[in-house]
Amino acid sequence: MLYEFCIIIKRGKLFNAVKCLIMRFSVIVPIYNVEKYLSQCIESILKQTYRKFELILVIDGSEDGSADVCKNYAIIDSRIQIILQKNKGAVYARKKAAETASGDYIVCIDGDDYVHPNLLLKISEQIDKYPSIDMICYGYYEENSSGVLVPNSQNIKEGKYENIVHLQENYMYSRLLKKDNNGLIKYALWTKCVKKNIYYECLNNVPNNIKNGEDTLCSAWILSKIKTYSIIDFQGYYYRYNTSSL
Repeated sequence: MLYEFCIIIKRGKLFNAVKCLIMRFSVIVPIYNVEKYLSQCIESILKQTYRKFELILVIDGSEDGSADVCKNYAIIDSRIQIILQKNKGAVYARKKAAETASGDYIVCIDGDDYVHPNLLLKISEQIDKYPSIDMICYGYYEENSSGVLVPNSQNIKEGKYENIVHLQENYMYSRLLKKDNNGLIKYALWTKCVKKNIYYECLNNVPNNIKNGEDTLCSAWILSKIKTYSIIDFQGYYYRYNTSSL
């Protein structure tokens, strides 16, 4: 199937038609020259204890062996969908993935990071508890220059919240103006799970040519659209700083 300059690779048309009816999560991974870390990333997703998800790997013009790594995993796991495209950046890559996503919620993961095996399970439990929830936020570990994992959590008590205006005015926009990226809700898309329709609408408000701060801009749009959100006191994401990645 051809989408402009994108090629989408799927396995089993019948299986994919059926899974659209039962899929809770679409996990999106934009990939650019991260072959060194990619297997760890993909395997951490495929080893999730919660199984009802699809994995969309967007190879954004990688010049290394990332595409071959993805194709090898797609052979052994039918939940994987691969999108091959010319290098257009993370925003465009995520948009193309969102267009084909069949899950009710979107989870973003960077190709040089990895996740805890219970991440999707913890998020799913929140959705079961709060069926109409728009966004679920979780903590993360950051790997420092010495390889030590430093825990980071959202600075708010675990639970469901509906006072979006308070969140916007006191913890998102004010901290954004102060250039504080470690406030109540971290701006990175990989610290949150968002309903697909909200995610897709907000991401499409972000220009494709944005190279820095695209997560902050998309998160600001998301906070203007959501009605409810919840916080999980769980560090389920492992962030690795990599100067050569997207």
